[in-house]
Amino acid sequence: MGKEQKKAVGYIRVSTSIQAKEGESLSTQKQQIADYAKSKGWQLDCIYADEGISGTKIEYRTDFQRMVQDAKQGKFEVVIFTKLSRFARNAREYMNLSYELEEHGISLVSIKENIDPTSSTGKMIAGILALFAEWEHETIKEQMYENKMSRWREQRAFIGMPPYAYYWNKVKKQLEINKEEAKVYKLLVDMYLNQKMSFEDISLKLKEQGIKGKRAYWSSATISYTLKNPAYYGNYVVNQFEYEEGVRGVGSKRTKKRKSSSEHIPFKIPPLISKTQWDLIQKQAEFNKRKSKRSDKTEDLILRDVLICGRCGSRVKPRVGRVRKDGIAPRSYSCYWASTSKQKLIASGRTKKCSLPYIETKHIESTVWTHFMMGFVFNPSKTLEHLYNSKKHKDKINQLKETIDRLESEITKKDRARNNIYKLLEDDDANIGELKDKLGLNNDEMLTLKGNLNDTQSKYQELVSITENEKDISNFLQNNKTLLRQLRKDINNLNLKDRKLLIESSLTDKIIVNYQEDNEIDGPGGPSCEFKLSSNFNMLQKFMEEGKIANLNQNSRYPSWKSYLCNR
Repeated sequence: MGKEQKKAVGYIRVSTSIQAKEGESLSTQKQQIADYAKSKGWQLDCIYADEGISGTKIEYRTDFQRMVQDAKQGKFEVVIFTKLSRFARNAREYMNLSYELEEHGISLVSIKENIDPTSSTGKMIAGILALFAEWEHETIKEQMYENKMSRWREQRAFIGMPPYAYYWNKVKKQLEINKEEAKVYKLLVDMYLNQKMSFEDISLKLKEQGIKGKRAYWSSATISYTLKNPAYYGNYVVNQFEYEEGVRGVGSKRTKKRKSSSEHIPFKIPPLISKTQWDLIQKQAEFNKRKSKRSDKTEDLILRDVLICGRCGSRVKPRVGRVRKDGIAPRSYSCYWASTSKQKLIASGRTKKCSLPYIETKHIESTVWTHFMMGFVFNPSKTLEHLYNSKKHKDKINQLKETIDRLESEITKKDRARNNIYKLLEDDDANIGELKDKLGLNNDEMLTLKGNLNDTQSKYQELVSITENEKDISNFLQNNKTLLRQLRKDINNLNLKDRKLLIESSLTDKIIVNYQEDNEIDGPGGPSCEFKLSSNFNMLQKFMEEGKIANLNQNSRYPSWKSYLCNR
């Protein structure tokens, strides 16, 4: 009776298409293992294969794990692989596996290195070769990383995933706009900036409309991150953060730890919004962050989050007094430092309370709302005289033209400064990190100036267009008197929540509240407030779509009424 054949298995792995092209494909490895087993007279039971998987972490190689489990169950005696680096990537890993499998009577055979597992010399050679394999792996990995980073810095390649609404064009070697995703991004901006919707409300609205992000429906956190990302106004800086090992392998999880600024890579990206718009989004986010979140007896007060004390600059907040005999609880606005406790006053280092007296809510709210509604007094003769005062319009157009000239001059200066920084970067003794910081600041200032320039040019063109279309708007006002009266009535009848939303969206800044004391010269005093309102066409459009106010789209030419409402 002849000697029983040894049971052998093979293990093969290829991590990239490049290795396959270099003669290390799975089929090539399979053939080499089969030929070797045949030459030894061994019975090749099966071949375990991991395709497209890096050898860096064993736990991510599913077939390798299966092979180890089968080995422990005594299903074979020999494991054949084409070379050490296919089996293990460092000496410690190879030796640990070798000892572990040896305890179960398993021998490891490497074809390329011609390792004889039956002798102590063969084991020693295997250990030495494993050290060389580890060194080779680390060297190749370092070279690949340096090459990858070099291509990234030169913007010949892109690492990772581009921001939403962008994709990497491999042919042109540049980031380009995904038009369909860009529409969704601009919808986010409109909902947040113009319609004053919260991140949560936007998330629910997009889900209701079946609009998804890259992989799933938009969460409020994703919306917040997207709207706060400066990449969308053209300021895209990559390689800013350290990475640590994550579930997908080495360096797949971003940490909050920032790299040195000298390692940051400014990347060219076409903007979707202006720097001016982006700044408004951040301002709105900061306002919403400080906004009162509690629902209480003051939630219907239309100015509860937009008042600033004219005496100390602190927030002016609503207060509800005790219920009187008539069943009414008096409500007023008061400066935080005028109504705060003595303990908080001492803790803040202040010596006395603010002198702004409590002001009844109706005094301020009626003043602001009346001023807002005055813009909707649709008297054609008076309005047109106000709109088309020749001198007024000429002065305004000249002011805008001067602003455009000034901004263009500042952009030219910033451009010269940037060129000077680039020259300094060529100096061997230059502080690269400091110069990159200056370059980043210069770029941000340049984007701000260009955003302001675009906005000013748009206002200039719009004002010129309004002047040229005086007859068109005059006809619009004459032919839609009934509809315009209804619009004013509808706006005045909006509920308190919508009034609050409309006022917040129309304010150019916070309302400064003060109080004038009685005196012999000016007579009786009283509360006063300084503010500036501008029409928010998008909010009015939203109310029209919701059926809350008269829809001017039905009976009028769109450009006419929009121009009128936004420029009165």
